[in-house]
Amino acid sequence: MSLLANPFDTICLQLPSAIIMLLTLLTELYSCRTYDASGHDMHSLLFNFLDELLFVFSTELFVPAELSITQFDRSEWRIQATG
Repeated sequence: MSLLANPFDTICLQLPSAIIMLLTLLTELYSCRTYDASGHDMHSLLFNFLDELLFVFSTELFVPAELSITQFDRSEWRIQATG
């Protein structure tokens, strides 16, 4: 294997993170989303919240650069965030 193979390996491994960084910068400039999730306990709330973030990423390729929790209700197991 030649010495040129190493840079190719490294670049290929870094490509997904470079794409996500670019998408993050572009979406940070243009938009902000509100995320809502609910559950019946802490585990289902966390799962549903992460599922919501993943759904937005997979359908709109939106990756929030920052995320802030604006509402967290432990009695109703609801969460709201913007980012």
